[in-house]
Amino acid sequence: MTKKNTAIEKALNILMAFVPDNQEMGTIEISKKLALNKATASRILLTLTRKRFLQQNSKTKTFKLGQSALLLGRTVINSLNSQFVRIVKPYMDRLRSSLNTSVLLEQMINEKSIVMAVSESRQRIRLAGNVGESVPIHAAVGAKAMLAFSDPETTEKIIDSIEVFERFTPKTITSKDELIKNLKEVKRNGYSLDDEETDLGIKAIGMPIYDYGNIVVGGLAVVFSAHRIGKKINPDILSEIKNTVDSISAELSLNKQEG
Repeated sequence: MTKKNTAIEKALNILMAFVPDNQEMGTIEISKKLALNKATASRILLTLTRKRFLQQNSKTKTFKLGQSALLLGRTVINSLNSQFVRIVKPYMDRLRSSLNTSVLLEQMINEKSIVMAVSESRQRIRLAGNVGESVPIHAAVGAKAMLAFSDPETTEKIIDSIEVFERFTPKTITSKDELIKNLKEVKRNGYSLDDEETDLGIKAIGMPIYDYGNIVVGGLAVVFSAHRIGKKINPDILSEIKNTVDSISAELSLNKQEG
């Protein structure tokens, strides 16, 4: 005899139906997807909306994840990674001050590249993405640094999870083959480059951060105006970023061993 789901389980199944892309769905679509009675689905959807776990489009009457779900997600990310960010942030701040530009920290969580911290310069030159938000894996410079230097199985799994290669500028990578080719170049160079792929007029350099055991645990993204970087990157800039990620990795390894 099949055990029936409780009301709580049904509500949780509805919330999880919006993972990973939070695509808007209507009552009928959700009830069919989860094999729920339409009246039951409607009642649960309204309750979740009232508690702000979902929000409803007033015109289309479709639903998507709401503010309460967002707050829960951010709380989990912050709690799981608070020590990681505490270690990395001072290095980011020093690099920002030295190079007079913005620095972002990305981390791969559930096959999504999440912005974990931002150290913003006075010039306000930065890439899209606020703390807690995901950034496009095929375009984000931190994500590409992580992918290029992760183990092949992890890299392949994450690339396969990309459903749409959205074009942000004429220079954006728009295919799996193109991304794989770019990652090989990143590995040869030792750093990733966003060559105006997410925003015209903005370039960025990314390098991986390693944990104890030489496992990639994050990616540092350093943002510049396209005019400042030009066609050839200053070796001193690359050296300073490399020294920063090496110092971060060394401290993470030390903390891991002591813990």
